[in-house]
Amino acid sequence: MRKKCCTIALPSLAMIVGFIFIMVSLQGCEPLRKKFTRHKKGEAQQQEYEPILDPIDYPAKVYDPQADYTYRYSLFRVWEKELTAGIQDKVSGKRLQYLVSNILVQLEEMSKLVTDDKKPALASAAQNFQALLQTVAQPAQFYNLRDVGIEVERAARPILNDYRPQLMEGKIISATP
Repeated sequence: MRKKCCTIALPSLAMIVGFIFIMVSLQGCEPLRKKFTRHKKGEAQQQEYEPILDPIDYPAKVYDPQADYTYRYSLFRVWEKELTAGIQDKVSGKRLQYLVSNILVQLEEMSKLVTDDKKPALASAAQNFQALLQTVAQPAQFYNLRDVGIEVERAARPILNDYRPQLMEGKIISATP
């Protein structure tokens, strides 16, 4: 009989110890009722803001088409180098599409900044890169990366050689966007 009493009391003793442990851990440093009561927000939230009586006059932004063209040309070069490196590293088709689409954006922005006599070569390069974009949009089994690399070099060479910012001094429009 004695063994049965000890076996029955042991689980109930473990439950009591567990219940006491849970109560102590939930109570924490503050009483439980204090943790869940709402307190009013401090005075910092109730203060009104003082209006600024002396506004700051900022000068008008100066637009420099030459600097903008230089920026777009440098981005074109960066994206073209990334595309060439991606082709050599055999990156995925989606990455190639991303790189070609960024090149197209830069060509479009450069075209907005040049005079009419320089726009046809940029439009031709944009058409070549658009065709290249359609090529790399196909599954990888339908195109050869070596041929794509040759097309990139062929399309980018005229822009890299003839449209450097140093050569375009008088060919950039001066109107503001």
